Amino acid sequence: MKAERAYPVRVRVPVPPHGLGQKLNEMHEWLRERAPDGRHFVGSDRGPPDAALVYFADIEVARDFCREFGCGAHR
Repeated sequence: MKAERAYPVRVRVPVPPHGLGQKLNEMHEWLRERAPDGRHFVGSDRGPPDAALVYFADIEVARDFCREFGCGAHR
């Protein structure tokens, strides 16, 4: 997938059975503020059903995202 090559840091956000709710809006707002201008990509056609995937170009931004939202980063 192109996104995986362009954004080498992948973050897996666990999704509870009833969805992310307001947390999803908070994540998108955080991304708009801290990872603008194509520095991230959300989603994947091969993502796990119990998680959302967010790809980052910068590992430090990915770490900040994980600290804020409690997720795991994978390279």
